Amino acid sequence: MLTEYSNSSSSLYDTGVLAHQGGWDEILLVAGPILVIVLVLWKATRRAERIAAKRIADSDETLATNAE
Repeated sequence: MLTEYSNSSSSLYDTGVLAHQGGWDEILLVAGPILVIVLVLWKATRRAERIAAKRIADSDETLATNAE
């Protein structure tokens, strides 16, 4: 099916191939944001665990100082 703007089927085919790359571009559109969210959550979890461990260590240190 040729449009009024296309003079040949070759031009129409090139536009179709450019518009649809066999599915890998759709995978990137879905996987990219998911990967970003996973990385942000992983980093936030690591940070929260580090802060919690530091608070526990500080609390234990304070208790040891008060016991002496």
